Amino acid sequence: LCVFNVNEAYVWINQIMNWSSALQYCRTNYSDLVSIRNDSENEMLKNKAQGSPFWIGLFNNPWKWSDGGISTLQIWNLYFCIWEANEICGLNTWFGNWMEFPCSSPYSFFCSNSKNLLKTYLWLQ
Repeated sequence: LCVFNVNEAYVWINQIMNWSSALQYCRTNYSDLVSIRNDSENEMLKNKAQGSPFWIGLFNNPWKWSDGGISTLQIWNLYFCIWEANEICGLNTWFGNWMEFPCSSPYSFFCSNSKNLLKTYLWLQ
């Protein structure tokens, strides 16, 4: 018998911060800003945010994840124009697609909680 104890992998932070402050908050208290690897993960986070746009861990162009991971997922909203800003970050919209936005803008965000993931193994013989 194996028992797995896994805390919530994503934590909704209902405070508005710019992207850099959100990143620092996540790295201090959890692991990192959320990196979205597939459509189902994106849909789940969109639903948890209940219609609020939120920062994700994408930054600059070419786009990179703040945790260093690679994602082939591209859910860009092509109807928004490209911002003329020095720093561009990824925002997940209320529709669940992504748009580039100035990093200095204030939004809520999700943190990845991989620091606190626990696995408990119980062996019975």
